[in-house]
Amino acid sequence: LNFCSLTIGHLIGKGAFGFVYQGLAKNINSKDKITTVAIKTVRGKLINK
Repeated sequence: LNFCSLTIGHLIGKGAFGFVYQGLAKNINSKDKITTVAIKTVRGKLINK
């Protein structure tokens, strides 16, 4: 899934490890279709290698 295909919406939950947002994803099941998804994020530092 391409990150550019996601639209992040509102926060729906959080826990010890990160946050969960409601979002929209384009072209997951079929071309030109938009699907409601849950987007999990992880707390922590970004590491560039």
